[in-house]
Amino acid sequence: MASSIPTQEQVDGMTQVDRKVYENKIRRIADRQQLRVEKSRRRDPNASDFGTYRVVDVRTGGVVACEHHTGYGLTLTDVHRYLIGADDDQEAGSDRDVTVPEFGRIDTV
Repeated sequence: MASSIPTQEQVDGMTQVDRKVYENKIRRIADRQQLRVEKSRRRDPNASDFGTYRVVDVRTGGVVACEHHTGYGLTLTDVHRYLIGADDDQEAGSDRDVTVPEFGRIDTV
């Protein structure tokens, strides 16, 4: 079943309500895979990880997908693509590399 992944520009253009609905959809997809989507708690809009996400394994507590050295750095589009296993050539998406840490280590891309 193909899932339509909005581009980052489409996500940025969403109303606050639509964006929250999309975020909740992503969280439900993660929950079904025993994963949790966590949003960076940074409040400084100039911080590199402000408003970004990571994916955590609920069973182990380990980070399973991130982009930034802080352990966050993923957009909602990146998280969606990771959760459904989208390749770079599938539908909309991102030109960013998602890091899947080995042994719980967070790698910088």
